[in-house]
Amino acid sequence: MSDSKLLFTQRLISPLKQAETQILVSVLESTGLILFLLKFPLASIEFVRELTDDDGNPINGQYDFKLQTIQVGLHRSNNRDYGQIYEKLKFWSISCLALTAQQAVQRTLVHEVGHHIYNFLLKYHLDLFHHTTLMPSSFALGHYGLKNTREYFAESLTAFIFQRTELFIDDSRGYAMIQMVLARLDLDLQEQP
Repeated sequence: MSDSKLLFTQRLISPLKQAETQILVSVLESTGLILFLLKFPLASIEFVRELTDDDGNPINGQYDFKLQTIQVGLHRSNNRDYGQIYEKLKFWSISCLALTAQQAVQRTLVHEVGHHIYNFLLKYHLDLFHHTTLMPSSFALGHYGLKNTREYFAESLTAFIFQRTELFIDDSRGYAMIQMVLARLDLDLQEQP
């Protein structure tokens, strides 16, 4: 699938076949995130074989707050990027807890959509955005959530969908933050395995 237009993004770019790409983006519908994206679409979602930061280090995904674009890397290494067992602060990110590489890519996509929601709060719900920035990221489930409030929010949203019980037990503040945001946005996100 090279490039196509969908209702939730102006451009969907992928080196994969259409059916394979559709499986990856199906997580947006099964979680309920599609309802947010239909109202506030992304400029683009791009899947790439390998993704690196500005210094050439491999990364799994990135969101551009100005352009409202998402890039997600498809390459995942077993035992590092997926297949890890949950134990608070003994893993990097929620996507590492996925059972398969494909599920890890889907979790990264959800994480990046979390940044899009965070960006939306900054623009349209400043009071709620400020509330999220006051949350102590030191309660994060994984190390990536400790990085800053942006990553804490995106990781908490991803955990709410994929590790809801763990988020409720090990970070009840993050759980409450996500519930508050979802209530304001009138979103009912479905828990995923």
